[in-house]
Amino acid sequence: MWKTRVLMIFVLLVGLAQSFDWDIVVGNGNQLIFYYNGIQTHTENIPLADDITSVAYDPVGYRVLVAFEDKNTGNMSISSLDLSTMKIQPLVNRKANDFFPRAVYDPVTELLFWKENTEIYSISSSSASSVAVDGNLVLKTQNNCHDIVVDSCGGYIYWITDYEIERARLNGSEREVLINSVINHRGSLAIDQQTQTLYWTETILNHTPSSVVLTIESADFNGKNRKTVHLIKDDNIASSLTVSKDYIYWGNHLQNTISQLPKNPQGQTNAKEFAKLPGSSSFRQRIAANYTVSEQTRKVKSCQALKNLQPSATEPESTDESLFFVNGSKVSGESRCECTQGYISERCGVSICQNYCLQGICTVSAEGKPTCRCEDNYSGTRCEVNACQDYCLNGGTCSLNEEDEPVCECSEHYEGKRCDVPASLTKCIQTVSMLKSVLNADIMAVSSETAVQFTCTSTVV
Repeated sequence: MWKTRVLMIFVLLVGLAQSFDWDIVVGNGNQLIFYYNGIQTHTENIPLADDITSVAYDPVGYRVLVAFEDKNTGNMSISSLDLSTMKIQPLVNRKANDFFPRAVYDPVTELLFWKENTEIYSISSSSASSVAVDGNLVLKTQNNCHDIVVDSCGGYIYWITDYEIERARLNGSEREVLINSVINHRGSLAIDQQTQTLYWTETILNHTPSSVVLTIESADFNGKNRKTVHLIKDDNIASSLTVSKDYIYWGNHLQNTISQLPKNPQGQTNAKEFAKLPGSSSFRQRIAANYTVSEQTRKVKSCQALKNLQPSATEPESTDESLFFVNGSKVSGESRCECTQGYISERCGVSICQNYCLQGICTVSAEGKPTCRCEDNYSGTRCEVNACQDYCLNGGTCSLNEEDEPVCECSEHYEGKRCDVPASLTKCIQTVSMLKSVLNADIMAVSSETAVQFTCTSTVV
């Protein structure tokens, strides 16, 4: 009996040793540093990371997702750190031409998203592994994408570029520009599902005199009610931004600090330094807040799908697996889901339309198959073919006819099937052809001033 008690105490102590409080986690170099009330509580090395460029928290899976450049291969990699076991799980490893990859996770659809320059990709968590993967191309942005976030409650992905903030459904459809007056220098983006608010940073670089002005902006999820939350006059560049239940946090890579500001300040409230990071400053420094599902979804009716992913407050976390079934029901006597039409995966959390139509709207047929209605100029089973891309030259406008073939409408100076023939050249060819037909005949050449009659005496070729 005493051996059993000793073993139970040992297991309890091990569990307590792995448990620590934290408010935010910072990716700094190849380390994850956890802070609580500004005090460092834990540090975890990511062995393969040369420099961590993205940190995101998954409150459903109780894990931290990190994106980094693999120091062995140079590839862009994404891994997860399970905070209950402190085990690192490789998820994605691929060649990517982007020094600042960002990654986020949507627990409702079980999809992992990441951005690379002007492209956003996704992959199902059940398909993620340490082997090289391409992922599914969700969409392409007009300008370099600097940061992405996911609204799990509404089913949207948001991204920020040098000039605008946009959003789209998780499959890339219903794309729209929310704010088109953003001034950025590698701006950061954060989302608060509890208040339905977007936060982002704007950095203005003044050259005469040389200075940096940083502001933290906010707006509703639809881009309305924009306002400036905070203005920092000192030289600062925010390398990352995140929100928790009560605070806004951002990292200042010039001073190598984390700052904190109340999310709902009472009167005039100044930001304060939350933590001073060890080591030298890093422009890639990233942060994420410990923002629980219950805190994010409290009194938010649109968050029912996310609420379903957490156990009820009065029951043990793993006793009722049906609490985790999203779009289906538990099969009696078995720990599996019977999904409703249009949904797949172990927990019925993934729509068969997810990422299926690359440039179009997906619907589920009566047979339960995904079908696409393509956007203008796109065709193919998955709207993957842009027949108009680089087809019409010299400013011609391209469209598809009823047979999905490209047709050009040329400007007045060009002709031809692809607007590749100057109109002046066409007239010249017509003139040569006419001359051939009247070879050795009298030709009336008319100038702007007078008419001159002459006779061709040589062969026209």
